Amino acid sequence: MVLDNNTGEIVSFSSARKAAGFIGVHHSHIAKSLGKFNFYLGRGFLVHKSDVAYSEIIESKAYIDAKNAEESGFKHSEESKELIRKANLGRSHSLETIQKLSANSANSKTVLVINNESQETIEFPSITSYAKYISVDESYVRSCIKNNKPCKGYTVVKKK
Repeated sequence: MVLDNNTGEIVSFSSARKAAGFIGVHHSHIAKSLGKFNFYLGRGFLVHKSDVAYSEIIESKAYIDAKNAEESGFKHSEESKELIRKANLGRSHSLETIQKLSANSANSKTVLVINNESQETIEFPSITSYAKYISVDESYVRSCIKNNKPCKGYTVVKKK
């Protein structure tokens, strides 16, 4: 059974999969929660097995905790945070994301790159982003700046 917490409307479904489709969540979330707590609370809906009394569910500690979590905003457990961290290990950011992160970094120093032949100027958000752009190590770019030498046909200066 599905109870809409906003309207009080009750709808019955023959399976957790159909209830999940109605609510708009993956059926595994509902199935796991029904197996563990006899209810699923989320997205403004309460899903529970028809053989479990509604009053029994709303008096349970698990329901009260879930209701409080839903009202205060979802918080991942420490165990979940660790699993998410492990899943993200080894992933790399896209070039666009790296540029956004670098532009917002307090340590990032914008550099101006001037083509020695055409005098065209390009601005990069950091030394690192320029080094990646020309496929060299950033220490090479830093030494070019420090020694005031051209770097692969370009003059690189820190923007003030």
